[in-house]
Amino acid sequence: MVLTSRSMRIVLFAIFLFAPFFLGTISHGHAASLTEAYVEPFFIQFNNEEVLAENPLITKEGKNYVPFDDVLQMLNGEIQTVEDRYHVTFSLIGQPSIKINETLPQIQLRSEVPTLTFEETVYAHAAAIIENGAENVMFSKNGHKKLYPASTTKIMTALIAIETSDLNQLVTVSEEVRNIPGDSSRAHIQPGDQLTLRQLIYAMMIPSGNDAAVAVAAHVAGSEKEFVKLMNKKAKEIGATNTNFVNPHGYHDPKQHTTAIDLAKIAYEASKYDEFFPFVSTPRYTITYKQRNGNSVTRTWTATNQQIRNETSNYSPMITGGKTGFTSASRHTLVSFAHHGDQQYTTVILKGDRNQRYADTVRLVQRAIGEREAHDSHYKKSLALSYNEKSIYVNDELIDFGEKLFTYNGRLYVPEALIKLLLNQLQAYIIEKTHFKTVFNDVSDEFWAKEEIDYLTTKQIINGFPDQTFRPNAKLNRLQVAIMISRLPLPFAEPSRERKFINLPKDHSHYEAVNKVVQNGYFDQLMRNNEFRPNQEVTRAEIAYILSSVFELTGESEMTFLDVDQNHWAYDDIQALAANNVTLGYPDLTFKPDETVNRVQFSVFMARSMNDYFKPRTDERHFMYWGTESNFFKTCMETERTTPIHPYGVSQHYVVGNYVYFLSETYRHMSDRGAEPHGQIYRINKDGSNKIRISEDIVEAFGIVEDKILYSYTGKLGKDGYVIYGTPSIKSMNLNGKNQKKIADIRALDLRSENGWIYFTNSNDGDKLYRMKKDGSKIEEL
Repeated sequence: MVLTSRSMRIVLFAIFLFAPFFLGTISHGHAASLTEAYVEPFFIQFNNEEVLAENPLITKEGKNYVPFDDVLQMLNGEIQTVEDRYHVTFSLIGQPSIKINETLPQIQLRSEVPTLTFEETVYAHAAAIIENGAENVMFSKNGHKKLYPASTTKIMTALIAIETSDLNQLVTVSEEVRNIPGDSSRAHIQPGDQLTLRQLIYAMMIPSGNDAAVAVAAHVAGSEKEFVKLMNKKAKEIGATNTNFVNPHGYHDPKQHTTAIDLAKIAYEASKYDEFFPFVSTPRYTITYKQRNGNSVTRTWTATNQQIRNETSNYSPMITGGKTGFTSASRHTLVSFAHHGDQQYTTVILKGDRNQRYADTVRLVQRAIGEREAHDSHYKKSLALSYNEKSIYVNDELIDFGEKLFTYNGRLYVPEALIKLLLNQLQAYIIEKTHFKTVFNDVSDEFWAKEEIDYLTTKQIINGFPDQTFRPNAKLNRLQVAIMISRLPLPFAEPSRERKFINLPKDHSHYEAVNKVVQNGYFDQLMRNNEFRPNQEVTRAEIAYILSSVFELTGESEMTFLDVDQNHWAYDDIQALAANNVTLGYPDLTFKPDETVNRVQFSVFMARSMNDYFKPRTDERHFMYWGTESNFFKTCMETERTTPIHPYGVSQHYVVGNYVYFLSETYRHMSDRGAEPHGQIYRINKDGSNKIRISEDIVEAFGIVEDKILYSYTGKLGKDGYVIYGTPSIKSMNLNGKNQKKIADIRALDLRSENGWIYFTNSNDGDKLYRMKKDGSKIEEL
């Protein structure tokens, strides 16, 4: 049975009011079955008050179950049983106590039973022991301090091999094994030797062969370098965020580091596989294999781990497996596994003594088992639980959580994980039904990001300006971003000191906000020598780094942005945004990492990071539109299927909503003007249907600015097929082609908009750069 920590267990949801009411006992009449589980009293915390819940918390098979009555009382909810369903409704609208413009409070659950942690004397520099899952850290000494792992690195190497490869596959040892340092520990395999992958892992784990580790890496990933990428990716996936690997064996490198808690997480992840334990529990292993010359050779390897060898003084029968490590920089390291009853204990010792590391491990395991037995004697019981197949519907929406519900003592219990799903549904319901009425003069009800802007302004994270504008296209600088991050409802650590920033004095009105955000580590990679640079505009790559740090976003997307390779400094952060559906990138499969961020882009990224409701409902990442001199195409990147959607060449296109706007180069030879790319503007559905022409003018260049199309007018098409040139002008029209209006008599290229100005190059004036007010009232040469 796998247990999770129950101290300060947080149910992440927002509620509207604290309105307890009487909710009757739910009875179901199903036959009961006996189940071993923990039964513990717990508190409900709300608005700085604590109330002891009427019914206990139940923990079984590693999951926590909450009495549904107690949760619904906090939410002013009602439940009815109808045939095979539970129908849950909430009374949210019309309550006099609801104030839409206030930040919604949170509710917390806290076990009355002390968390299973203990203090113990450990002589190593750092140590940790976890019980089952990585959440249950029972003991930690310098658990988050970065130290060198030495050969305990090989646990990650074994994990990657087990997860990705057939262990019975025959492997020819790579030439790369010659590249290990001369003083490495070895299994004495040679290039050309033939062993199974399973045998190579034994050679890596038992005698701690660095040569075998390189052979495993080269076989699995093609090279040691590529394998290390898999190691670091896996470390992030399992939450070992303070770990970095440079090689697959642990030979000292100052850039290769981990922590006691990170290494425990990695070891626990490996221990989930049945194939793993023989590699760390076998004291001796004899093998016969063929060498390059065809001769057979027999070797016996003896484990470096004395705890699993019964002839040594450090042998311990309670230890079921482990891996040692040593370099002069790391000193003696040790990862150990122990099992007692339903529990598994994973212990890590870093920077210890040769023999003392074994004694430290045994002391920690003995203490952990004692704490668990004392706890179980009080709270573990055999319960009569009644299971049923009913589903839960919230406001007529099914909440799918994938397991049976049960009752205990006549009360319905639901998984703690269900509470989060339920309240995500509730949050979406709140947003849809309350109709926020934040009013900005420049954000209409139809504006594409209206909901996201309302959400953030309601929570007072981002504000408008005194003139009742939001200014969605205004660029953001570092100071503005830091201020908004400081307003988030996060568990910020209090700054340990007043940091001195270049360009931001301590008497600055926003110094405290910047100091709080910086000292919590959210700007680390953007700081150089305490230079905050408050007025520097923030790029999309920098926002990706900041948001992935603030919201602890991890993961790697299947999406590959064409302009962000793996060497980009923010590659992992941009991938994390994509993996969490915070960004889809641009329709041309780029992310534009160096493009500066405006207020509306930031609002969308922030809202999506905070609330799943705002994440895109459709996935546009796998489509790209592109033109040639003869055709315009839509390409599905998933199937590589290409569909022609326009039979003429295209020089420009924009994707807006469900439409693609493009400039068709229908007229390339015009009178005596040469082969200039002119045409007309078309609009087509993304699937290639319903193509319409929305400009009668012949157009040289166009751009989409908010909800308008700006274009450089050249002339009209005459009856004889030639272009009749008029006065070169900039014109505008709606996205449907209506309300055409001349703005200025200028022949413009590269039209774009920023901060209330239209920027363009004037091809009648040596392609000089100009800017013009949107209404054409003012023009400036730049």
